[in-house]
Amino acid sequence: MPVPNRLTTGQKANITRGLNLQAATKKDMQLLEKKIESLDKQLAKYQKELLRAIKKYGKRRRGK
Repeated sequence: MPVPNRLTTGQKANITRGLNLQAATKKDMQLLEKKIESLDKQLAKYQKELLRAIKKYGKRRRGK
């Protein structure tokens, strides 16, 4: 009767390391996505402020 193929301890450890690395990478990507979203919101806010200031300056220039 043949012995079933079983993974060695080293092979199991290698698979576990690979899975842990994938999990960490996925979590890192989620954190980066949140950071990018936050930066996008900040950029939009500053763009609005800049446009508002430019319009205000243009109105002042026309008024003189």
